[in-house]
Amino acid sequence: MKKEAIATILGVASLSLLKKYGSFVRWGRAGSGILFVCPEDNSVLLFERSWDVMEPKTWGIVGGRIDDPENETAWDSAMKESFEETGGDLPFGEILGEIVYREENFVYTNFIYGITLKQKEQWDIRLNWENDDYKWVPFEALILGEIPFRLHFGVENLIDNHDEEIRSMMKSFGQSRSLGSANENEIKVIRVEKRKSKYGDRYHMRDMSRGRMFTPKVVGARITLEGSNPQELKTYGHVEQILRAEERRLGLFGKMITFVNVHQSRKSPDLWNSVWEIR
Repeated sequence: MKKEAIATILGVASLSLLKKYGSFVRWGRAGSGILFVCPEDNSVLLFERSWDVMEPKTWGIVGGRIDDPENETAWDSAMKESFEETGGDLPFGEILGEIVYREENFVYTNFIYGITLKQKEQWDIRLNWENDDYKWVPFEALILGEIPFRLHFGVENLIDNHDEEIRSMMKSFGQSRSLGSANENEIKVIRVEKRKSKYGDRYHMRDMSRGRMFTPKVVGARITLEGSNPQELKTYGHVEQILRAEERRLGLFGKMITFVNVHQSRKSPDLWNSVWEIR
């Protein structure tokens, strides 16, 4: 039997179980994901799910189960999953809104996340084992059913029931950016380093604690964060919220950021620093 036929059978079987048992077929009590959209050319990003996940060979969004719903927010989890499934580089864009799907014992939060056309063209997506392919598809063609592949039922729900909401969110892109919030007692930006060509690989440092700040508009500028938890310092979901709170000062909108390293701080054995580079 061909893989395509098997995928169809598995998809139908999974959907039948969903209709019969509801949240019984879900992994955990909560999940979240991100629908990346590019309002400038009215396209959305879909991923072809691999044979190693549920609903194989359907096209959906990046996301997954929230491992610890009591201590991890839906946004943190969605960013973590996106970071893993796209290879580590994520555009610093705009949260346009969220659409929540609820069952009796399960809730899934879909974040609609807008990026610029330049970011879309520069984004080097590197898939992990969870997906086999990805495509940017026209949003209107998706609504009209003109996309020649089978959609994940989560995407079908978004398109069938929330197309007008998504269209409205895309039209609002760039009007009022969502900056999120940050707990500065846990993680904070301590400096920005800007490459100076005449000194080769050396960096010009600015200490944020003294208020000397500039907008890192050049590729290669690096941001150093400080905190007590090295795991959080290298987890995109946590770091993204801190940088989003500083977005107006850092001028990150429309840029890409990627993790470089994490190391123990020279100031104290209880503190750690992580470095992120603007691309």
